[in-house]
Amino acid sequence: MLNTIRNRIFRNSVKRAGAALSVLILAGVFVCAQEFEKIKNVNAKADSPDKLTVTVDMTGPANYYLFKISNPPRLVIEFTSTLIESAQKEIDVEDCFIKKIRIGQYKDAPIKIARIVFDIPTDEVYYDALSAGDQVIVSVSSNAAKAVVAMPDMIQKNKKAPVKKAHDIERNVATARHKDEVKKIRESGETVSPTEDATAANLVDENTEAMSTHGGVLQISKKIISVNFYQTDIRTIMRAVSEQTGINIIYGPDVQANVTLKLKDVTFDDALRIMLKMSGLVVEKEADNIIRIITPQALKDERSRSVQFTRVLPLRYTRAEDIKTQLTSIKVEGISATIGDDPLTNSIVLTTTPEGIAKYQELISIFDVKPRQVLIEATIMEVNYSDGLDLGIAWRTDGFNVYNKDANNSLQGSVQNSPAAGAGGGVVPALNTASAGLSLAVGGLINSNQFSALIEALQRKGKAKTLSKPKIVTMNNEKASIMSGDQVPYTQTTVNTSGSTQSTMFTNVGIQLDVTPTIHSDEYVTLEVTPKVSSYQMSTAGPIITTRETKTKVLIKSNETVVIGGLISEKDLEAVEQMPILGDLPIIGYLFKRHQSSKDRVELLVFLKPVILD
Repeated sequence: MLNTIRNRIFRNSVKRAGAALSVLILAGVFVCAQEFEKIKNVNAKADSPDKLTVTVDMTGPANYYLFKISNPPRLVIEFTSTLIESAQKEIDVEDCFIKKIRIGQYKDAPIKIARIVFDIPTDEVYYDALSAGDQVIVSVSSNAAKAVVAMPDMIQKNKKAPVKKAHDIERNVATARHKDEVKKIRESGETVSPTEDATAANLVDENTEAMSTHGGVLQISKKIISVNFYQTDIRTIMRAVSEQTGINIIYGPDVQANVTLKLKDVTFDDALRIMLKMSGLVVEKEADNIIRIITPQALKDERSRSVQFTRVLPLRYTRAEDIKTQLTSIKVEGISATIGDDPLTNSIVLTTTPEGIAKYQELISIFDVKPRQVLIEATIMEVNYSDGLDLGIAWRTDGFNVYNKDANNSLQGSVQNSPAAGAGGGVVPALNTASAGLSLAVGGLINSNQFSALIEALQRKGKAKTLSKPKIVTMNNEKASIMSGDQVPYTQTTVNTSGSTQSTMFTNVGIQLDVTPTIHSDEYVTLEVTPKVSSYQMSTAGPIITTRETKTKVLIKSNETVVIGGLISEKDLEAVEQMPILGDLPIIGYLFKRHQSSKDRVELLVFLKPVILD
């Protein structure tokens, strides 16, 4: 008896569990079914031979758009997230220029798409559409004036789209689909393609109006759209607008309003501004091509949670303008800041949240450091090749030898060992000086004592002359200029209507050297060098300036010397020696005189030694 009672209790429990499971399954199916709307019925009525009105009854607000196919001519209404419940497949229309309407399920997955297709006789058709609660009314006509949907009497004036409870609504994102397939129809019947993607709008102003800061006009997209809705949920309208424009629109559960709206061929900016004004909402940029619709109170609450402060941060070493440029180019995640600079106090003016101030102070401490400096020792020399350089120039380092042996008195070089063989390294390539034109050679010197001794030997032989030995200190990445020369005066004449005036002007002539050092972490220095040598000859029109200039960039270790050569000037000299009287006689006078031609060749050598100062 006891076992019988137990079995009966067990069977009843199983039945109850099965019933509960069935209820849960049915509830799940019901929830899934509610993720899309249904087309219950399609009614077509020929108002006249050139006008057709179609009414689509649905279970809820429709998300739809229209487009036209040219070959064959078709007008299509596409409903997204929609299932066809009606058994209708075709509708034959009598006494109208449109003879047939076809209804079908275009796609079932991943999103259900239903289509209503009008077999139009030609592309020259006009249409108007209206979404009114659970109905979509479409008017198609061959006459543009008749293709207008009037507010029908059958629509209940107080009928509103169903609104879900706030706690049942998830944060929705309206996304654009089939953007490449959709084409809009203007009243003229012309098919136009979608415009470019929308540009992002700025944050709404401090008064939380639906405006941007650009002259009070919202600037998101200039794409032309058309909307026609009667007492429709603003979220449904936003989804339809997103389909037309390709702009992603986000809204939260607090965005609720019913709007009656009919706009034709207006820009997205104007349509959005009107919709937001009617519903009392504002817009905010979230990312590129994504905007968020929000209530003014919610926006104020967000701003109150991120109160901003202004701080003046003085700098020690770096110019405020440079720090501002660096900070502006850096995007700190999650931080919005206004960065300014005050040149008088060399300070950064920062307006942001306390968290942002802390992060920017950390960045400033990295950038605002004491700059390193470089001492540049320069030796500028002239070497004369006129009489033949018998001594030669030998720049010696550990493992390297550069010497001069050729008949043209040009500097030749040879490498005896690999660069790693010497104590300090460094390579001295050939300093070739052609007989005409300008050539440039660069080499590295290590042993300063040997270098000085050889230069002194050249000077004692009278073959080399030191023109200048300047020293200059400059900061890292700052250009240093060395000028050794004269200012040559010349007269400048200015002619005008009242006559002419003369003024004395000056131009710099001589040796100019521009050096920009860049210090590297391994104690090497990159030198950007621009040597320039100029000379002049006076003429009746003014001084004739002859300039020799080159530009190079070399990498050298601190305390090593680099040489730049190849800046050559050359003059042709001709001398005549003769016996008095006899040398002037015709024909036989050549027996009593001698012609001597020579060339005066001078090369400018620039030696640079950078020293990093600690």
